[in-house]
Amino acid sequence: MSVLGFMRQGFHCAFLYTSCPPVRSVAQYGGMFWRWLFFLLFIALGVAAGLIYGWVINPAQYTDASPALLKEDYRTDYVLMVAETFSSGQDLSVAIDRLEYLESPDPAQAVLEAVDFAERVGYHPDDLLQMRSLLSALQAGSQGGAGASP
Repeated sequence: MSVLGFMRQGFHCAFLYTSCPPVRSVAQYGGMFWRWLFFLLFIALGVAAGLIYGWVINPAQYTDASPALLKEDYRTDYVLMVAETFSSGQDLSVAIDRLEYLESPDPAQAVLEAVDFAERVGYHPDDLLQMRSLLSALQAGSQGGAGASP
């Protein structure tokens, strides 16, 4: 607002008794500053207290959690990690041991379910290839093992 406009407004407010906007003093702005400062300070203290309680005083404790408790998408990721390990080392017994943590009666069935889910969701073709190679190795191992027994 220009000086002339301010003077005109002051003239109207003082002499013509028209309504004028309230004039705030520096002290009133200072009070608002302290309100905002205390508000933000207490928000920060609340966040800090929540983090300290959740991370130090009473953190979450997981006991005896196994991959069998995972949701289907995380189980599929677990099978993918086992398939990646299998593709790097080609050790089927290690892959079977790791798949037993899923507590499925047949490790090949667990891998087949993971492949089906991965196809539905749209996993990368390289990941699907690794899981399928693990599945074929498991099926070949189970067929070979079944044929070798008397």
